[in-house]
Amino acid sequence: METCEWPVLVPERMNVMSVFYLLDKICDQISDAVLDAHLSFDPDAKVCVAKTGMILLYYQQICIHAVCYCSVFLGLGGFKVLYVKDSAEMERGHGNECLISPFFNSVSCFSMQGLIFGYATDETEECMPLSVLLVHKTTASRKTLKWNGTWLWLRPGRKTQVCNVDSNGTVEPIQVYTLVISVHHALNTPLQQIQKELMEKVVKEIIPEKYLDEGTIYHLLPSEKFVEGGPKSDPGLTGRKIIGTYGGWGSHGGGAFSGKDPSKVDCSAAYAAQWITKSLVKADLCKRVLTQVRSSSCNLSVSLWNIVWKNFDLRFGAIIRFAKPIYQNPACYGHFGREEYTWEIPKKLLY
Repeated sequence: METCEWPVLVPERMNVMSVFYLLDKICDQISDAVLDAHLSFDPDAKVCVAKTGMILLYYQQICIHAVCYCSVFLGLGGFKVLYVKDSAEMERGHGNECLISPFFNSVSCFSMQGLIFGYATDETEECMPLSVLLVHKTTASRKTLKWNGTWLWLRPGRKTQVCNVDSNGTVEPIQVYTLVISVHHALNTPLQQIQKELMEKVVKEIIPEKYLDEGTIYHLLPSEKFVEGGPKSDPGLTGRKIIGTYGGWGSHGGGAFSGKDPSKVDCSAAYAAQWITKSLVKADLCKRVLTQVRSSSCNLSVSLWNIVWKNFDLRFGAIIRFAKPIYQNPACYGHFGREEYTWEIPKKLLY
């Protein structure tokens, strides 16, 4: 009898990110620009920017500033405020169920149920999955090359996909197996020029050399042409979760981040969960960890839980301290793995 051997499958991880000026991210930018505008005037403002099929005319100037469109040249000339609504609906809006005391750690909430997750791994210094981190860094570098005048042919739309190969049985990345980069570009820009400059200015400068070898597969502008973008070619929707967090790693409670003030635990508790998970990894207590936070109490009797309980205050009032206009920036290139935010600073744990 003949025997058949199954092929050995190499463990792979893939992350896809659509960032900065693809329409979903424009919607996130608008939502968080409105939120930041409220918080800049009133740190206690209760905001939840969510409405299907329209942009409020009341916020038109904020929207224009958020997406930075100025002409058809940028692929955003088709953007218009399509619907006018009076502010009565805003005034009777929901989301004011929480009353915070002057002491800020005492809070009365009538509708703050939530299920939130945080994830961290030791595969990068930022405690983020390598594939997610490379996607954010490569896309951010292209924005810099656009605005400093290096790439005059570059237009706003950009997509990146990174597929890693991990060492067998671990989450230790050993190779970037496949890299896909698509960029919105000016008409009549030679394909060879785009591919060469992507390789020289993005791939070789951003991705560590140890992850690239002769087996790495590059797809640089695989469609060979990407000259029409913005709202002329695609719709957009705010609230995508996976690309703004861990790129498919860990879990997600389902609540969107953008357009919500800190009293909405979908966002603020996720920042607290990230702080906890990163602190645990940096303390060498685990190589990777998934933290689940929920509004009800939990009496788990395990060592890591006891450490978390002793070191972190997860009362509602303690985790909504970010009542400042800081939310538009993390709406692009991810909410996590960015050292400028306080939830990324690991806490020295006592145990």
